[in-house]
Amino acid sequence: MTQPKSPPGGQGARAKSNSELGLRLASGLVLAVLALALVKIGSWPFIGLIALASAIVAWEWSGLVGGHIAKPVYALFTGSLICAIALTAAGQGIYGMAVLAGGALLTALTGGFGTGGGWLGAGVLYVGLPATALVWLRMGDASGWLAVLFVFLIVWSTDTGAYITGRYFGGPRLAPRISPHKTWSGAVGGIAISAVIACIFALWLGGTLPLALVLVAILLAIVAELGDLAESAIKRRFQVKDTGTLIPGHGGLLDRVDALLFAAVAAALLAIVRSPCEPAKALLIWP
Repeated sequence: MTQPKSPPGGQGARAKSNSELGLRLASGLVLAVLALALVKIGSWPFIGLIALASAIVAWEWSGLVGGHIAKPVYALFTGSLICAIALTAAGQGIYGMAVLAGGALLTALTGGFGTGGGWLGAGVLYVGLPATALVWLRMGDASGWLAVLFVFLIVWSTDTGAYITGRYFGGPRLAPRISPHKTWSGAVGGIAISAVIACIFALWLGGTLPLALVLVAILLAIVAELGDLAESAIKRRFQVKDTGTLIPGHGGLLDRVDALLFAAVAAALLAIVRSPCEPAKALLIWP
């Protein structure tokens, strides 16, 4: 006897949704373990990871905003990123910023402002600033890996918390014209879970005021969610659902790190304001 098909929203839809959630969590866990291992092993393996990830994201960004991109333009785009990362790792962050600025301008001019070159040039900064920020935090002082670990944990907990609480509670949409699936309950849940993670991290770390680090986490979580919305707005602008198919359950790498791009820059700016000579300590240690 033939079984009736599950209606929309019924058991079939729920099973598919649960399968997608499991795939999303599994692929995210694999990436997280790899990233954390390279963060802890040493600065240079981490720098290699950032360089490789930047090249992949640059390719996805190019496809997103420009469709087909000429090899010389992509070489200029990626070369600017790699050079800036290398200079920052060598303690020449100022020159790294100069390379990013120059690379953005040259990429825009070479790509042609009337054919998406402006977006390609913006991508140099969109990808390059977070990449150099993470390298700067990692290389800044002996506790650099802890600062990067903290940023990663806050971004991941915000993203996962928002996804789970949003699915469970639902409710009013956060920005329906930009990303119709995001809800206010998800946004609040993501921030709340990141705050819990920050408190646990502070107690484990010691020597810092937990409440202060929780406030830092809330700031980074809000910025991370803005980064997620920003990428959603750009994808909607170019009528693209995902930036790629590299990561099961997530799409492209850019789809996975969109929140991290904004949060990394915010963390670096906070460290610069407090103590640019010891960025990791400035981010984590509060009296």
